[in-house]
Amino acid sequence: MPDFRKRVLLAVLGLTFAATAFAQDQTYEEALAELRTQFRRADVNGDGKLSQPEASNAGMSRLASNFRRVDTDRDGFVTLPQLEARLADQYGR
Repeated sequence: MPDFRKRVLLAVLGLTFAATAFAQDQTYEEALAELRTQFRRADVNGDGKLSQPEASNAGMSRLASNFRRVDTDRDGFVTLPQLEARLADQYGR
């Protein structure tokens, strides 16, 4: 049984490292451009902010599931500067 757990743990760690390496293949500038494009598409009412339903309906599932963490001012909306700050953190900027 411990051998099985060890194999599962190693498989999970391998997938985690592979996903991290894949995510870092995209430069910060590319990720920022993609984020801005996604934001514009998701902001269907053009108010410059996204509600959780807008994010969800636009297929931004990671944002929708982490909405409360990204909504740093707790106003029920996420702005592009909030998303840009989160992206900068992810890229160590």
